[in-house]
Amino acid sequence: MTAEEDDSEYLSQAEVAAAIDAMPDAEFKRLMKQSHFMSLSVPGMSDGDLLHEALVRLRVGQRQWKRGVDPGATVYMIMLSIARDTRKQAKNSPIDKFAVVSDSDGYDEDDGETRQRTETAVAVGTPEEVAGFRELFRMLEDLAAKDQDEETVLMAWAEGLSAEEAAASAGIDMKDYDNARKRLERKVAKVKKQVGQ
Repeated sequence: MTAEEDDSEYLSQAEVAAAIDAMPDAEFKRLMKQSHFMSLSVPGMSDGDLLHEALVRLRVGQRQWKRGVDPGATVYMIMLSIARDTRKQAKNSPIDKFAVVSDSDGYDEDDGETRQRTETAVAVGTPEEVAGFRELFRMLEDLAAKDQDEETVLMAWAEGLSAEEAAASAGIDMKDYDNARKRLERKVAKVKKQVGQ
């Protein structure tokens, strides 16, 4: 190692690998708990995924480790950054990239046992169409904002629930659900006339 490398602000890849390998078990367990907790709010990640990703990025040189900084603090800050970036990507993407895509009408056979419903991802079109759908959904939310039953109907439409499922989950009877659905359909018809669709 040359004098220039000793004076470097960041650890070399060999030093990073040695520091990770020398990390005490207690520190690793603490980071694993933090990773598990952070991953609860990160789409597509669970348990130790954030910790694993942070350690991989350190080892391959995608992230740097400043000299004199505690290993736990370095890895924790990298996990925070990865979590933030992943949430931002998921929020800004037009399609749920973690949805299970199936060509069996949303049902998977599991060794001939019970059938399990899966989510089916469908590409809805161009970014302009996606933006249009989002704008339409915002308009619908505004229409239903003052009526709890209408909000229930709107969310049922968005989630693809049946009327019975939506009424049961909202704790309202079918008559109230149907009345709210009819009111919301009338409001949607007015909006369609205004927009000219």
